[in-house]
Amino acid sequence: MEVIKKLKKNDIQDVATYCGLVLLKEGMTVSPLKLQKMLYYIQAWMMVFFDRQLLFDDQPQAWVNGPVYPSVYERFKSVGRCNMMSKSDFAGEGALTERIVELGQKLCLTDEQKDVLNKLIDIYGSKNQDQLVFMTHCEDPWSIARSDLDPFENSVSPISFDDMYSFYKARYEANRKARN
Repeated sequence: MEVIKKLKKNDIQDVATYCGLVLLKEGMTVSPLKLQKMLYYIQAWMMVFFDRQLLFDDQPQAWVNGPVYPSVYERFKSVGRCNMMSKSDFAGEGALTERIVELGQKLCLTDEQKDVLNKLIDIYGSKNQDQLVFMTHCEDPWSIARSDLDPFENSVSPISFDDMYSFYKARYEANRKARN
């Protein structure tokens, strides 16, 4: 497999906060469970669109309810995985729009990368947490990481960046081919 590259280093907590605040600003719901799946899809598609580059260093684990980033889980576990979150769950001072702009500037992204990030937030943010869990369960990267486990067996097995890239790149190519 090819080596995964890194974008300029971004902290997953900043990306999670940015995503959560954008969802709230757009009037969409956000729960810790939904946020986990969104971060997974964002990381996967950023690798596809930006030549295998990681948005952040953290690797997802194949938990029972889909991909999970342990540091994000720890941060929001007191909220409860399915409870809806509010601006106060993401901390920080200032109005919602100002916080989004501030975080957007803090993230090390080109305008094109930020545009893709915002489109991914919009696409996956429009889905509810159950839809996102179902989607991850039907896709290879999570299934491969859990292949030797019982359905409800706890696991910290990492989901391979290479599996993520390969699966979503193939999906992207198939969709492009189908449109032509």
